[in-house]
Amino acid sequence: MADILEASHNGTKKTYLMYRCNLAFRQLKSYLNFMVRKNLLCMIIENGDSNLDLYKTTEKGKEFLKAYKNLKALMN
Repeated sequence: MADILEASHNGTKKTYLMYRCNLAFRQLKSYLNFMVRKNLLCMIIENGDSNLDLYKTTEKGKEFLKAYKNLKALMN
């Protein structure tokens, strides 16, 4: 989830996320649906074409990412 949030800071397409985060399409779809429902990501619809949809990290997603990085630093 952290990789998806990091890669989506400026808005990105599903295909880029799939390759960047090394996920199968089915896995990515599941994560994206969950993260949109939890308001960690928002979907930006471009011209009504689902192939052009972008995913962007929300403020809540940025807070989650910051907390994740702080927890990860504590473990080192």
